[in-house]
Amino acid sequence: MKLSNILSAVLLTACLASASPVWAAAEGPSAGDVHTSSGQWTPAMNQTFHDVQAAIPQLKNYQVTDLYRGKSNARITLTEKETSKKAEIILNHQSGKLYHITFVDRETVSQTISRNSATQIASAHLNKLQNELGIKAEAYQIGYIQGLDENNQLAKGDLAVNWTIFMDPVKPEAGERIWLSVNGEGEVYDLAQNGGFLIDQYELSELDQPARNGLENVYTVVPELKSYQIVQITQGPNVFDAITWNINAEKQPGEIDPSAQIELDVKTGDLLRLELIRPAASTKQPLSKEAARAKATAYLQQILAKEADSYRVSEIINWTAFGESDSDQRAMSTIIFVPAKKDRPNLATNISIFIDGLGQLHQYNKVVGKLVGQQK
Repeated sequence: MKLSNILSAVLLTACLASASPVWAAAEGPSAGDVHTSSGQWTPAMNQTFHDVQAAIPQLKNYQVTDLYRGKSNARITLTEKETSKKAEIILNHQSGKLYHITFVDRETVSQTISRNSATQIASAHLNKLQNELGIKAEAYQIGYIQGLDENNQLAKGDLAVNWTIFMDPVKPEAGERIWLSVNGEGEVYDLAQNGGFLIDQYELSELDQPARNGLENVYTVVPELKSYQIVQITQGPNVFDAITWNINAEKQPGEIDPSAQIELDVKTGDLLRLELIRPAASTKQPLSKEAARAKATAYLQQILAKEADSYRVSEIINWTAFGESDSDQRAMSTIIFVPAKKDRPNLATNISIFIDGLGQLHQYNKVVGKLVGQQK
């Protein structure tokens, strides 16, 4: 397996960007009623929100707790009053076009529902929300249907605890695939079109000052990245639900080896993840633990400055990466840092630094918070 594949398989990390809850009235907000530092409501968002709330009955038990507005799209986070379970709605904040509804903390129900009943429920919701989705329901037909049993395995018969119905446009120009998931209680718990992702594309000139400062800091740590060409800049949530700048750079446009992926906190510009896709040094002997500790600490000081003193090395792991063949073995080390004192909740849960046998940096990961789905 190539080094880039191994590194990509390692847990992506970042800082969880959370905001203080901003509670809405039980019946849902009016335009401008609910806002955070990340943005405020538009009339189009407000209209779509109320339409979705009317079409999805279980949402009436949820209250709006956060709103994030990006360049084009917005994410509304809702929390159930009694259980604190989360739901999300993603839409275009200018037009109100709906992209995604999902119940993040949903529980699998044991009750089953027939394929035909689930299909009827999905079709009814497509009709209810066709204006919000920006489609005409009659222009869509069922592509295929997938059912899951209580063990999360493909259902073999006509009954399942979950059905996902994929709706395809009769004519390709009519739109993109839409899917709806229905549980055994007849509730729609997931609806998406166009992938349903909160991703906004940006130009380099649109990076704000914190992001520019963060990028300059990366260049200080890895000077050769200055000669790389930035090929894509996006903004959206990562696997820890943090809103981040995601910057992809390539030495030769169109070639991913070598290249770099940079993830910056959207509020502070702090580096959350840096992955350098490049060959590891051709050495089978890793650095000694003392040398690895010193090299990783030096990188940490470059990235965090004085804050680096708040962390200590908790573990050093030596492992083997592979080049073009299994016989092309290359030594790697992962150095894990944790807060030096336990009473520092503002610090990262851990920071991991990957270096090769010559001490070259390959990856930096900063973890604050929990993976989506583990946040309780």
